[in-house]
Amino acid sequence: MKVLVITVGGSFEPVVSAVRLHKPDYVFFLCSNDRKSPAHTPGSYHTVDEEGSPCIDRKGCKHPSIIVQAKLKRSQYEKVLVDKMDNLEDCYNASNVTFKKIRERFPEAQICADYSGGTKTMSAGLVVAALDDESPNLFFMGGERSDLIGVTDGSQRVVRCDRRPFDWLRRQRVLETLFAKHDYNGCLSLLEGIDTVSGTDEDYIVQVYLSVAKAFLAWDRFDHSKAYGHLKPYARWFGSEQGFLARIIKTNAVLGGENAIKPGFSPVHDLLLNAERRMRQGNYDDAVGRIYRALELFAQLNLAFRNPSVLTDNVHVEQLPEGIREKYVALKGRQDKLQIPLTRAYELLCDLNHPVGLVAMERKPEMLQLLRIRNESILAHGFTPIEEQNAVEFLNFVKRLVKDGEQAMKINIGLDQALQFPSAIPDGVWSQKREKEE
Repeated sequence: MKVLVITVGGSFEPVVSAVRLHKPDYVFFLCSNDRKSPAHTPGSYHTVDEEGSPCIDRKGCKHPSIIVQAKLKRSQYEKVLVDKMDNLEDCYNASNVTFKKIRERFPEAQICADYSGGTKTMSAGLVVAALDDESPNLFFMGGERSDLIGVTDGSQRVVRCDRRPFDWLRRQRVLETLFAKHDYNGCLSLLEGIDTVSGTDEDYIVQVYLSVAKAFLAWDRFDHSKAYGHLKPYARWFGSEQGFLARIIKTNAVLGGENAIKPGFSPVHDLLLNAERRMRQGNYDDAVGRIYRALELFAQLNLAFRNPSVLTDNVHVEQLPEGIREKYVALKGRQDKLQIPLTRAYELLCDLNHPVGLVAMERKPEMLQLLRIRNESILAHGFTPIEEQNAVEFLNFVKRLVKDGEQAMKINIGLDQALQFPSAIPDGVWSQKREKEE
């Protein structure tokens, strides 16, 4: 079934020609309503089906209504009245409502939108609505022209508009917006519905977004090795990010039991940057979960970087300095192994006279208060949602602790050098294709 939506203005000829050539099963005429001010002006809806000869051509000759000339039955059409024919919003909304009505009444119909008639604003409203809707095909009446007034009678033909460039530009803008918001799932969902021709600019852009969005989605989920692989083809433009990823992967291995390397806290930085992204999206409970883990991991890494290493899930008490060993023997009691939680890890660092432990214990009351808020949250042990202010305070506390601890240890690549995810694909990625073509 074919349903035609067409704008109706002062000239009836293009509308009649369009209906005849489209041969629709049903027609929606978008018409202007009567205007009462500044002077009474009849709307274009009169020309659709008024009795007698409501249509007047340029020479002043009268003609029957549009439906009579197009040989439409009363059951094959309806009129949609637009009160403000020069108001783009009204014209756009009327077109949108019409498309919605068609899908409800004729769900299997092919929708054709023809903007040959109507005021410029009515035509523009129909075109924009059709482009936004994505389902209607766009048409206008073309043909030979001997002047700038109209198409030569007898040469009329239906011309289909190529909407693909508009659809592509719109999708590209949406891609850019989603990427800037770090919504990589949204990027990938949109990319699934895009068909491109091999070797075109569009094909190259889709491939870049596909690979890069997959890389940062994996990174956002802490799958750093997969992220590194997806980003590798674009390492020339994401060199800093690749370096950051490499440091995270290497440092994480320390907690896996590998030999200690030069101290570095990239995994902690990664968690805090991840928390910032969650906060920008308003996900404060998720953010606090990541902040808590960053605080815990900072202590764990500082213990792991010692010689001999101390792992919080199995503290070898006999390897601790003699002066503090008795305290931890008592903590272990009859357990097979000693496991220590976050606050105990910082206490142990302090007992070891480690600069991070000393800094943390100076701020213990504030840390305990923030941990209490976290523990009462729904994602920890309670039922209280995290408020934005509490999340911000917790984030700022941990960031200060990390920065001050790194400064005390004279760490070269610290939190201040950590990279947040980019908000756009670097320009060099796009210029590379142009360079190859030239």
